This record gives sequence, C-alpha cells and structure tokens, in this order.
Amino acid sequence: MSFRDFLFYFVLNPLIVGILAPPLAKRLNRLLDRIISKKRHKVQE
Repeated sequence: MSFRDFLFYFVLNPLIVGILAPPLAKRLNRLLDRIISKKRHKVQE
C-alpha cells in the first residue's frame, strides 16, 4: 500500500462519503416514508 493509496482511503473516502451519503440517505428515508404511509393507508381502509 503506497502513501498515495493511504491518503486516498483515509482522507478522500470520508470526504466523498460525507458529500454523497446525506442526499442518498434523505432519498432513502423519503422512499421508506412513502412505502410505510401507503401500507398504513391500506390498513386504515
């Protein structure tokens, strides 16, 4: 493992994850909310 690889994995990876993860998490949460609310509506009817 070269120093450049080390830098990439331990410096850039958290940055990339920090930038990309929140929007993806929001989208997943919205999808889950939609699915759950649809199931609740079916049960209520």
